[in-house]
Amino acid sequence: MLARPLALLVLVAACGDAAPPRPATGRAALPPLVATAAGPDDVVVATVDDRPVWGSCVAAQAAAGARSRQDALAQCLALELAAQEAERRGLGADPELLAERRRVLAAALVDREVTRKVTTPADLPAALVDEVWRRNQWRAVRQEYRGSFFARIELEAPAGTPADRAAEAAIRAAHATLAGRADLFPPDVEAAVRAAAAPDQEVSTGTPEAATYGEGSRLQAYYHEPLFAIGGIGQVAPPVRGPYGWDLILYTSRLEPWTRSRDQILAELFPAMRLRWFQQWTQQLARSHGARVLVDDATLREALGVETEDGDAAGAGGEGARPGPAPAPAGGAP
Repeated sequence: MLARPLALLVLVAACGDAAPPRPATGRAALPPLVATAAGPDDVVVATVDDRPVWGSCVAAQAAAGARSRQDALAQCLALELAAQEAERRGLGADPELLAERRRVLAAALVDREVTRKVTTPADLPAALVDEVWRRNQWRAVRQEYRGSFFARIELEAPAGTPADRAAEAAIRAAHATLAGRADLFPPDVEAAVRAAAAPDQEVSTGTPEAATYGEGSRLQAYYHEPLFAIGGIGQVAPPVRGPYGWDLILYTSRLEPWTRSRDQILAELFPAMRLRWFQQWTQQLARSHGARVLVDDATLREALGVETEDGDAAGAGGEGARPGPAPAPAGGAP
């Protein structure tokens, strides 16, 4: 027993008969508050009304900070007196104590059978670990991702027309004011293009989703190749002609490539795997005891204050879920 509960139990004993016993609730009562031996070698060091005070209690109180063996024994005697007083008051049938006992027992079982025993992926069933790894191998290798921004002179006219040549001249003039710089931000590029564009030329801007180089890139080739040819963040590529007009492309950000091992990935996913195993473990308990679990969904939702079913899919996708593509920028995706 620990020293902290001692103060609470002694307080109960010190109240005498000031508080009336709680009425019976019809629920099953707690087992008698009789201290039990910690093991076959435990010894009785004292009795209170023929109930044992065990040496293990004295050792526990000493370890918790009792000043001496006599002080530890006095604490154990006080605990036993408090326990007997609690029984006389009918606290063994208190619904709050019954509920708390269930929580403590459940927590103790989970701590003993899950938390202490399952500390690394190696402690989980191989089939579960293999399945999670199969769904998450894509996490082991990440290519370089580049973010970008573009300012565009919109154009519907075919290449080689007067409108096309005028748009090209304007975008090249804007580029000339920015070339050689490595400290550019999107507002710099947009301002340069707007300053160079004629009044009748429409300027648009966009921030495409970050993309990888090579096969599988979500960017169109006309945009993809110039972006990955830029030497560094904060620089612009030479003007390019795309299906929507003339673009000036700025390299804005980079996600570093990486390669990680299977062990590294599984260690990262271990908390989610252990939670999944815990859920399977409880289901196995239910099957082994023939438990029938019936959930009144309407009552549960009312108790939780849930008005819609929007939250029902929380966490869908599991450990292997990947984010979907972001919306394409207005005015035509690169």
